[in-house]
Amino acid sequence: MNEKEFILLKHLRKNSRKSLAKVGEEEDIPVSTLFDTLRRLEASVIKKHVSLLNFQRMGYHIKMNIIISARKKKELRDFLVQDERVNNLFCLTNDYHFMAECLFRDLKEAEDFKERLKEFDISQMHEHYVLEEIKKEEFLPFDARQY
Repeated sequence: MNEKEFILLKHLRKNSRKSLAKVGEEEDIPVSTLFDTLRRLEASVIKKHVSLLNFQRMGYHIKMNIIISARKKKELRDFLVQDERVNNLFCLTNDYHFMAECLFRDLKEAEDFKERLKEFDISQMHEHYVLEEIKKEEFLPFDARQY
């Protein structure tokens, strides 16, 4: 990555709605350069543009991370991919197959979801209720030259 790409990513990670004109003004980079840089990044590094939501204000008061191993791995994966309560899903190594970040309106809904998972012949499962998000989506390497 070159320096302009890194600078633009730094601004987008902090506030993706900041205009390219404002970034250009703050960094003394022409808007046309930033526009071209953004298009290159969208073709390579940027997966998609999203909004981080306050789920509690939307009525989802329970956030739970679950790590799971199951004998019916493919069926479990298909279920987790399709279920609207699963916000993020990761494939893991070692003792567990998946880690799912799930959102629920209340504790009963979370417990019902865990019961439903038993259909997939679970061999191991641990759930962790998230009490507070301390940091989210802020990683960006300090030195662009490491790329």
